This record gives sequence, C-alpha cells and structure tokens, in this order.
Amino acid sequence: MKNHFNNLKRYFRAGLTLFVLGGLAACGGNDKKDMAEDTAAVRTEKTGRFAGTASAIDGTRMYTDFAATDYFTGWDANNDNMLNKEEFATSFFSTWDTNGDNTLDKSEWSTAANDFGFKDNPNWDWAAWDNNKDNKLSMNEFNTQLAKAQLFENWDKNNNNLLDQREYADGLHTMWNEADADGTLNEEEYKGKFNKYYDSSQKRMMPERG
Repeated sequence: MKNHFNNLKRYFRAGLTLFVLGGLAACGGNDKKDMAEDTAAVRTEKTGRFAGTASAIDGTRMYTDFAATDYFTGWDANNDNMLNKEEFATSFFSTWDTNGDNTLDKSEWSTAANDFGFKDNPNWDWAAWDNNKDNKLSMNEFNTQLAKAQLFENWDKNNNNLLDQREYADGLHTMWNEADADGTLNEEEYKGKFNKYYDSSQKRMMPERG
C-alpha cells in the first residue's frame, strides 16, 4: 500500500512539472507574438503605412483611373474610339513632352525613358532616335523610331492594328510594373508616375503633325 502511495506521488509530481513547463513555453510564445505585433504597430505608426508588403496596383485600377481622364479622346484624331499607329505615337510624344514645345529634349527623354522602363533598352538609345543630331526629337523622328521598337504591336493583344482604351491601359500597366526594380507597382510609385504624365489638371498640347 505504501509503495502504491509513493508511486502516485511520483506520478503527480511528474505531471505537475510537465504542466508548469508547458505553461511557461506557451507564455513565452505569446510574449514573442505580442512583441512582434508591438513592433509592427510601431513601424506602422512611424511610417503611416500598414505593416507588411505594400499593395500592388492592378490593371483594373490603372484602367479606371486612365479612363477618367480625357487623354485617350484627345489622341483619337478620327474619333473612332481607337488609336491607330500614328495616334499611338502622338500619345507617347505628347505625354513625354512635358513642357509642351512640340519637341523632346534629352532631359525629357531621359526622365521618361527611365520612368517607362526603357533606360537600358538598346531600341531606345537617344543617339539613334536623334537622327539629325540637333539634340532634340521632332514628331517625325519619334514616329520613325517608335515604329521600329514595335511597342504598338506588343500592346495590340487582339491583333486588329488598333488599340482600345483597355489595351492601352493594360500595356501601360505592364510597362510600369516591369520598369519597377521589384516588378511590382505600389501605390506611391503609381501615383508618382500617373500624376506626372496623366494628371488631368496638367493638359498636354497635342503636337503638330508633319
């Protein structure tokens, strides 16, 4: 009987020890979790952003914002709600011509080429595009080289030799994503580029043709 009682005491002590150790481990895990959450809260408070990966801008957001402007309508010279190759070239030229003087200087070119992801692309070398070496690009020079780059063909997903507004926005979205270092366009990057090139309050003059 005495031996049985001693065995019960040993079992009780062992069980109590395991219970205490388990409780301590659980508390430690919760403390670590709470510490991580507190750190995230501090980071959020300091940066003014939600902790974690910044939300990426999707194609629908790009299309919605772009369609709210009247740029596409302004480029559509024949009013067919589509852009042909010439109108497409006009859209790029007028967007990049930020001072509205109907030419692109090297500064405008370099800034836009970097923003749109062409900085290290051999098809977008300034020297090749500036055919007459006057340190600026006319609309004709731009049209000639843009056709060689085949950007229009890449954006024309249904191969009808025309771009509708969704194809244009989707092409722009893909380009800006690829231009970003991490391949993802976040809110801050998106707003910076969109406001620079497609802000409705900053109307671009349509370049003279010819």
